Amino acid sequence: MDWRAADLFRLHTVLMQGSTVDSLKPIGAWKIEDNGTPIKVRGLPPWNDAYAAAHDVPALMDEWLAELNRRRNGGDDPIESQVWRHACFTRIHPFADGNGRMARMLANLPLLAAGVAPVDIPATARDRYLAALARWQMECGPLRPGHLLFAKPKLLADFRKLCAASRDR
Repeated sequence: MDWRAADLFRLHTVLMQGSTVDSLKPIGAWKIEDNGTPIKVRGLPPWNDAYAAAHDVPALMDEWLAELNRRRNGGDDPIESQVWRHACFTRIHPFADGNGRMARMLANLPLLAAGVAPVDIPATARDRYLAALARWQMECGPLRPGHLLFAKPKLLADFRKLCAASRDR
């Protein structure tokens, strides 16, 4: 099965059950306003606003889904594939809320389907996890359609280590 935007909308709706309904923060649809997240790590600005602009999300998610479906046929190292799915999804940040939950779910589903242990970053490493992704996102800058989704992958070394270590626990 190839993934489509409608599949992501349905999954987002399930993951966001119980959330407050807000017309500016739709559930089961792409974000309609630009967004960012606070960062609680020394050495980084207090706000990560390097995510894709709301008007670019449909085109970027089409690119992400095409690459996701292409990669589905295997061949990639499981951790590297998980890092790509998670990092690129969070760099786009296509929803108003729930992007981290969606990224973790989408990154782990193929691992589980293949009988491989999922990546489960412990709560004690949460700040390191968020900082690793934020540093990469901010270094890459806002994403635009047609630009490389997985730019500067070497900057994700700490994120890769966290993912690999979580499977070794």
